[in-house]
Amino acid sequence: METPAAYIGNVDVDGRFKLGILGPNEVPVSYPGALSAPGMRIPRLTADGQWQATYGTGYAGGAAAAVFANLLGALGKKEPKELIDLVRKTARHLDQRDPTISVIDQTAALGAATASNKATPSAHNVCGQ
Repeated sequence: METPAAYIGNVDVDGRFKLGILGPNEVPVSYPGALSAPGMRIPRLTADGQWQATYGTGYAGGAAAAVFANLLGALGKKEPKELIDLVRKTARHLDQRDPTISVIDQTAALGAATASNKATPSAHNVCGQ
C-alpha cells in the first residue's frame, strides 16, 4: 500500500536550499519530489525583547501545513494525493540553477483550488455559492 506524503524542505526566500542535511561528500542531500517552504530568516522575538532571525525545517513544515489546511478549507474533504498534486503543480521554481527545488506557492494553490471548486460543486458547499 502506498501512502501519499510530502517531504518538506527548508529554503531561503530566494528558493535556494540552505542548511540542508549534508551527505558524506558535504553536498546537500536532496529528495526526489520534495517540496520546499520558507524556513530561513524567520523573525523571532527573544526573551529580552530583541528581534532575531532564526531558521529551521520546523518553520517550513508549519508554513506547508498552513497551505494544506487552507486548501482543505477551500476544497472540503479531498484525498491527500489530490492535495499534494495540486501543491506540486502550483509550486514555483525560484532558483534557476536547480530546477528540482520547488517552493510551495500558497496563492497559486488557493487560486487553482478556487477555480476547481467553482467548476465542480462540493459537498461542503450546500448553498451552491
